Amino acid sequence: MLDSKESTNKDGLLVYFNPTFDEELNDSGNGFKAVVSRSLIRRVMFACHGHPLSGHAGISKTIHRTKQIYYWPKMSRHIRVYVRSCQHCQQYKPNQSKKRAAPNVPYNMTYPWETICIDLCGPKPNAKGNLKWILVIIDQCTKYVDLFPLAVASAKKIVEKINEVSCRFGHPSKIISDNRSQFVSMMYKEFCVKRNVTMAHTSMYTPHSNPTERVNRDIKTMLAIYTDVHSHWPKYLNEFAFASRTQISEALGHTPMILNTGREALLAFDPRILYHGISLDKNKPEEYVKELLDVLKRAHQNMYHRMQKNYEKHEKVHNDCDWGGLRSPYLGE
Repeated sequence: MLDSKESTNKDGLLVYFNPTFDEELNDSGNGFKAVVSRSLIRRVMFACHGHPLSGHAGISKTIHRTKQIYYWPKMSRHIRVYVRSCQHCQQYKPNQSKKRAAPNVPYNMTYPWETICIDLCGPKPNAKGNLKWILVIIDQCTKYVDLFPLAVASAKKIVEKINEVSCRFGHPSKIISDNRSQFVSMMYKEFCVKRNVTMAHTSMYTPHSNPTERVNRDIKTMLAIYTDVHSHWPKYLNEFAFASRTQISEALGHTPMILNTGREALLAFDPRILYHGISLDKNKPEEYVKELLDVLKRAHQNMYHRMQKNYEKHEKVHNDCDWGGLRSPYLGE
């Protein structure tokens, strides 16, 4: 006997209607989740956690990714146990224990790709084509990541890749980087002046103020897990970038993909036959554009609301800290 929310599609796939708010508003069918039999649960959890397209994400991101596609009873509890017992995560991931809050200075961002952050990760073992470096470019607003393998980490190559990203998403008004020689070179400075871009460099003692540092850490973890032969490290670089773009950001409440494109990217291990959240009627293309803009508008409103709440929460935690009986020197009297 099927539950009232369960049904079987024409291909014999048992599905369960468990939509998010946005999925309930459209007719894409994304609200129907594939029901997983008990014998397949571990294989599904591996696909949504251990597959290169998933990148060994944490508990909350793995739960979100799995619930996008699948359903089975008590799935959140099963996923928590699975991720906590993952040997690769235990071996390679750093300690995630929470540290005492530090003063938080929010960046004033008004639109995506207004501010980008860049960094170099490497040098890595020599790969095919003498590739040794990874250039990381991330949108400060939506956390969308681009990864470029480089043979030579020269200012010329970096400027070329920044220009490539800028011509795709729009030219930024600010670029945040560290003080590497490439980011203070004349070629780099001339490019920024010509494009009317403000350069901002992180302090030598606070590299973590550049969001790319967290991406670098995740890349190193994924490379350690998936690369058996050190010289094969570029093999899954595109998959790592895809995993980052399609995982929900706890700070923003959405994935970088939906914040940039207005739709979620289909995953290779999704057994459902679906089209994107918004269907295109060839006779009324303007309706597609309108619905896509509505999705982006709602997502961005939610993002800015979440960012404000996180800032207020962070500020309160910092202000309430004991600081060993002393007030923080950053807070004044």
